[in-house]
Amino acid sequence: MQQCLIYNLPRSYRFNQKLADEVKGFAVTPQMLVGAGPPTIGIQIESKSPALFLFDDNSIQEVLPRYGDYLMSCFNEQELTCGTYVAVADVHEKSINTQLPHSMVHYVSTYDAKCVKKDAIPKYFIQYLTRTKYLFSETKNTNGIVNALASAMLYLFEIIGIYHQRVGYKSAHKILLEFLANTTVVQQYIELIDKIITIQANFSEDIWRNDFLPKILMIVEELNHGNGLNEAAEFFLQWPIVEITEEENNTNNIINKFFHHPKEKQTVRIKLGSIHSVKGETHTATLVLDSFYHSHHLCALKSWLLGNRTNGSRINRKGEVIMENNRMLGRLRLHYVAMTRPTHLLCLAMRKDAFLEDEIDVLRERGWQIIDCCYPQ
Repeated sequence: MQQCLIYNLPRSYRFNQKLADEVKGFAVTPQMLVGAGPPTIGIQIESKSPALFLFDDNSIQEVLPRYGDYLMSCFNEQELTCGTYVAVADVHEKSINTQLPHSMVHYVSTYDAKCVKKDAIPKYFIQYLTRTKYLFSETKNTNGIVNALASAMLYLFEIIGIYHQRVGYKSAHKILLEFLANTTVVQQYIELIDKIITIQANFSEDIWRNDFLPKILMIVEELNHGNGLNEAAEFFLQWPIVEITEEENNTNNIINKFFHHPKEKQTVRIKLGSIHSVKGETHTATLVLDSFYHSHHLCALKSWLLGNRTNGSRINRKGEVIMENNRMLGRLRLHYVAMTRPTHLLCLAMRKDAFLEDEIDVLRERGWQIIDCCYPQ
């Protein structure tokens, strides 16, 4: 009997083939990336051509406003309201380094890196959920709420001793769905998701005790083979007198995570953060900002952007495979993550003096839109 060879091709339902072709060369391992998106739910327009924003020392703080203007030219008011628009940099901590741009702060002077740091593990299940409602009120993105619920469930399992495997960079929600897939209680988890989205994480003690706690206990009983809760789990599931601290409820923190444009109308809300902070996320548009660690990241990757280099290795004159150094491999991995977040629009921001004019022409021929921030609109 003839054997069939099965090839597993990386497939993304996030973006289309044109974007897949632009970014697949940044993957460390060569792959035939298939772009099967963008999704038809939500924003139902064709993907846009990628865009490159060029700047110099004097125009670096024009990048975000010009990005906002460009988003307003690409998407209508409804799409700007329901979409997720993001700008990220690898280095986002403030530094005395004078290499422009060094970090996110050089683009947005009011940016506060502390706003995107992970919080300490909450003491109570309900605190996972109440912490998300302030961010949801700003972003209208349900991902945070759903993953907070899943994270709390997984932490509860750990307290009780229910083993589950955390795999790679999967979100808490995906891990929990896979864990519950072959059980009789997956429907209870789905119902919890529906409820928390409906109430937008606005909890009362009655809602917690009547709508959430019974379903959580059903899930635990099934997975723990009918055994009860231990003392630590009982404490974790209590309804405390929930007091959100001033730091957690600080609207300035929420504001400092976002760049609003234009200032007088605030038509576009752009979430700011590090590349690490957006792993696993899906955006309508993503702007990847160059930053500095030993050298400027995107400038170091220019040969990959122009198509002169691909992936994390090359063949030397002797026909030997030579891997890039560890720092370059790290750059590739990180920026591949950043460039594969958007469904509809990928943008990069780099120094204008990093390019020769004929290199800009190459990018134009490949379909890139060039926005020069060094000159007024």
